[in-house]
Amino acid sequence: MIPAEALPESIATLVEKQAAFVREAYLERDLEPVLSEVQRLLMDSSSAHVTPPTNSKRLPYPRPPMKYPPAPISEEELELVVTEELPKWDIAKGPVIGKPGLTGVELHRDLVFNRFKDAITFMSIVADFVDKANHHPRWENIYKTVSIHLTTWDIQHRISNLDLMVAYYIDKSYEEFLKRGSDEMR
Repeated sequence: MIPAEALPESIATLVEKQAAFVREAYLERDLEPVLSEVQRLLMDSSSAHVTPPTNSKRLPYPRPPMKYPPAPISEEELELVVTEELPKWDIAKGPVIGKPGLTGVELHRDLVFNRFKDAITFMSIVADFVDKANHHPRWENIYKTVSIHLTTWDIQHRISNLDLMVAYYIDKSYEEFLKRGSDEMR
């Protein structure tokens, strides 16, 4: 952290604030908690001249949260479901960025395709389903690989039946995609 005396007086008190770890490769994802907190502070501000940002490029954390969030699945049940029904998925546990002290749980799977274009086509197919289900994965496409992470934000980044439903759909769609080939699926 930069020492307060190295900053202009008007912003020197920033060194007393919390910091956020931001990685260049995950810039948008890592900045989302910061943007959410800034927006919350602006909304709570009693200052009449301050208005919340309307930048549509901001990452879409669910707003408002689910009115009736699903129940989280117990660790034992999750282990059983992954072992028996979703053996190609991993259970990943780790800190939730921007939520100090919170350990989240995600279902994770990497899918490999023959071509970059196949990966994008598959993401488009799955996007239609997850949009209708209103339960969106965090995913990343690097060349021929799509890395998928599922968790339910509204229950403190734990796994719910919504995540399992999307994982089952992804598995089924991936099998069909590989059988039929990318050109037939379009």
